[in-house]
Amino acid sequence: MIIVGVDPGKVTGLAVWWDPAVWVRPNLPALDVAEVAESDAVVPVLRRMLDGRRPDLVAIERFVQTGRRMTFQPHAQQVVGAVRSFCLEARVALVFQQPGPAKKLASNVLLRRIDWSNPTPNGHADDAARHVLLVMATHHPDVFTHVTGI
Repeated sequence: MIIVGVDPGKVTGLAVWWDPAVWVRPNLPALDVAEVAESDAVVPVLRRMLDGRRPDLVAIERFVQTGRRMTFQPHAQQVVGAVRSFCLEARVALVFQQPGPAKKLASNVLLRRIDWSNPTPNGHADDAARHVLLVMATHHPDVFTHVTGI
């Protein structure tokens, strides 16, 4: 099983989890992360991270533009569109998730405990990893329990 997490924005966080029970990757971690500064480079970087494999599930942070606090974030919108197109082409389920539950479920303490912490100045890689854990907990709770011990 391969699960992808995406934190869209001007700098996009990407996380790809490879189930070590299925994918033997000697000397490589089960979680690959990246931060991408250009929205048009997100899908090419994701394709390189996947190494020709098709993910089983992609989770992306839901980007909502509200009327009360109008924040126009073209980079986030472009990334969401590019990832949606990637998923349609690859015939992969795309799950939209709110950032709050992802941060609540996958605290910095948990990320460090399972060796998934990748601190960066803005935390986008860790936020993408949080989305992997949230979709895992929601859609594959047995795998989530195995990975986290929770």
